[in-house]
Amino acid sequence: MTDCNDFIEIEDYKNDITRIIVEIETKCENLENIYKEYLKQATRTQDYLMSLDTLFFQLNLTRKDLDNYSNLFDTFIYQMYGQYYKFYKKILTNLSVIDKTELFKDITYEKDFTPYTDLVFQEYSFEEIRSIHNTHNRIQRNP
Repeated sequence: MTDCNDFIEIEDYKNDITRIIVEIETKCENLENIYKEYLKQATRTQDYLMSLDTLFFQLNLTRKDLDNYSNLFDTFIYQMYGQYYKFYKKILTNLSVIDKTELFKDITYEKDFTPYTDLVFQEYSFEEIRSIHNTHNRIQRNP
């Protein structure tokens, strides 16, 4: 993925997924409000005592699905940053070997990216992922 347009497409997909997740969260909140209103009215009659609570069941399942998809999406972003970060560190290691020959002594690629560890899950901003991606592209073009 050397073209910035490819990464822009990935960013568009990420934004679409985030938008869909927010829309589902909003719809769940609306359904929850409807459900609360329904409960206020339904508990006034004896029929409520003998009915199945299917709306609550569906809402509960949808929220669990949403949590699972959100966690999966966050894990994907976490792993994406991790792969970029590890690749960046390998490039720096290889450039330090090349720098000993003084071919690239005027070029600085060292940036302060958030360190990545496989053991500690944390969220990384997409701006940082974009920045590390752009750094890879600059390194590929300069040598």
